[in-house]
Amino acid sequence: MNCRACDASLPGDAEACTVCGLMPSGPALEWTRAPEAEAFGQLREITDDEPLLGFARGRLVGDVPGMPSLSTLLGGSVYANVAISPTHLWVQALRVSRSGTAPARYVALEFPAAVRISAEESDHLGVGSVARITMDFGTRGTARLRSVGRFARLAMRLAECAPKGEGEPTGAACVACGKEVERSARFCPFCGSARELEV
Repeated sequence: MNCRACDASLPGDAEACTVCGLMPSGPALEWTRAPEAEAFGQLREITDDEPLLGFARGRLVGDVPGMPSLSTLLGGSVYANVAISPTHLWVQALRVSRSGTAPARYVALEFPAAVRISAEESDHLGVGSVARITMDFGTRGTARLRSVGRFARLAMRLAECAPKGEGEPTGAACVACGKEVERSARFCPFCGSARELEV
């Protein structure tokens, strides 16, 4: 049996998904916070005394510099914890089994090695809210983390706290609400105001 929200493997009698926390029984969407506490604990073991500005967990797509071929290493779907501190981006791969999650390899990249970190809420037909973190490593490629449920909110906060990479700005402030919006966006995703596109 797989989780309806994040597709992680679940034992048939599971009370909750060990990756995202969705509780499968019951008509309403309920989420346990146990995976959040577990993710925070796993990250604290590798980040030492560095304060965490934000963290999230989800399915990882793409290769992170210093951690190539994760899908081959872990076999199939790759789940990971991602965190930022004032000086580093931390990516910790997870081994997911029916009995739970266990940390595997991790990498710590100094800023501005992670050129840009952004997140967006995704429209979908699945279960719970969804957010995607994009980690742009410049010439070294891009990786994305798909977070669901309570982790989707944490992913959005993580991107807001991420140090901005140097170079050309990729966003512009919305004239209505002041939040940074992609330059190509026709509408502000925060307040819905129409935007004039730059030529």
